[in-house]
Amino acid sequence: MSFVKKNFKTLCLIVLFVIVFAVAALVSVKGGKSTFLSGPAIRSLLFQMSAGGVMMVGMACLLMSGSIDLSTDAQALLGIVMFAYLVQAKNAAGGPLLPWGVAFLICCVLMVCMALLHSFLCNKLNFMPFIATIATSSVYSGIATWWSNAGTVAINRASFVNIGKLSVLKIGTQPYLPVLFIISVAVIAIYALMLVYTPFGRNIYLVGGNRRAARLAGLNAEKISTILFVNNSLLALIGGLMWAAQKKMASVQFSTSAPSMSGMTAAILGGVSFMGGGATGMGGAFVGLALLNTFTYSLNYYPIFQGQQWIWLQQTLGGLILVIALILDAVTSQRANRQLLAARKKAIAAGAGSRART
Repeated sequence: MSFVKKNFKTLCLIVLFVIVFAVAALVSVKGGKSTFLSGPAIRSLLFQMSAGGVMMVGMACLLMSGSIDLSTDAQALLGIVMFAYLVQAKNAAGGPLLPWGVAFLICCVLMVCMALLHSFLCNKLNFMPFIATIATSSVYSGIATWWSNAGTVAINRASFVNIGKLSVLKIGTQPYLPVLFIISVAVIAIYALMLVYTPFGRNIYLVGGNRRAARLAGLNAEKISTILFVNNSLLALIGGLMWAAQKKMASVQFSTSAPSMSGMTAAILGGVSFMGGGATGMGGAFVGLALLNTFTYSLNYYPIFQGQQWIWLQQTLGGLILVIALILDAVTSQRANRQLLAARKKAIAAGAGSRART
């Protein structure tokens, strides 16, 4: 019973995921077969989760520390546009000017610079993180749009784009498990273990729970915040490059898909608090990611929602789910604060009674 009570929210999300998956499988039955359960459909769903899963990790860690970065998508967009130009550049002989691994490292330097700017604005100038990062988001998006001429930059480097095609494990003749999804799950698992079993992971929770108390306990909250901003920016680049490898291009369309926003929604839905902390950690966030993406993707298989006129529905529902998740998070936080206050009053009353008896 203690396990169920401790993981009640995550278990509820798993039940919802099973229901959504089962209903989608049933409504997509044609000719005795479910198109939702076909290899291409499952592969497409897992591809959709891959970039968002990696970007979710960076966002979740920032949220757990009591901070946020709303420029994550814009950073990733600028990073993949820069990457596309670097890998497409030619030398005098007409061959590639740079290996794509070197281009990736150059883009990492750009990400670190943007993260350090955010840390300076938030930790040194004491700007509110969501205000500072909204402002920088407009700057990064503007530069990326100008650089790409508000269009797309093709990426034709075979050794890079082939990563976006690789899949393993077959359903019939079609492989359905993308390598990018495996990488995404590995990243989530590594960070889940880090949060639970390392001092740095536990310090993230402490800073998110009460930054002032963390400072009094000897923790360097600004250093932890800086590390998490850098971490988020680098994971944003990796998630953006996953998207670019699948699409074989860098495009301003990346911002409209907003994978980091869906990642943040999934993290909050999975139990990571917008106010700092996260009762369910990365495990709950991953379940939230699976539920959110399966729900929005499955809408394509409902006959009533098929057609171009319903494309707007996925974005609308994504925003609505975020609002619901924030309301639930606020209610949960207020309840926890009331319980903490009641426990404190009870302890004070017990101490007063003990002194009176003596």
